[in-house]
Amino acid sequence: MAMKLWGVLPKDDADNGLAAIERTMMDHPDRQILVIGYINRRRATLDDDTKANTPTVRFTAIEAILDEDDADNAAAILRDRREQRLAPGQLPFGGPPERLPDGLAGVAALVGGPDGQ
Repeated sequence: MAMKLWGVLPKDDADNGLAAIERTMMDHPDRQILVIGYINRRRATLDDDTKANTPTVRFTAIEAILDEDDADNAAAILRDRREQRLAPGQLPFGGPPERLPDGLAGVAALVGGPDGQ
């Protein structure tokens, strides 16, 4: 199933917790940060030729996982769900999340495959 992501984050600071990692994203543009959020459908698009109906989803709330223990637990859940969805042994990324350098303690990075997933 194809799905599109609406590229606008919630405008309200109460629903957009990414400000906590803004400096990290500027200083380390290639770093992947583990986040958790809620999405819903913004709209659906019907292709007249194929009759395929494609949902476009948006984040309604998003937070960076800053606590290392929480990040480890969330990363384990992510790996488990992906493993359930994909054939065993076909995960596109390796072991546990890498620890960040001391200067970035408290922010957990989830290292993905070459395509960033």
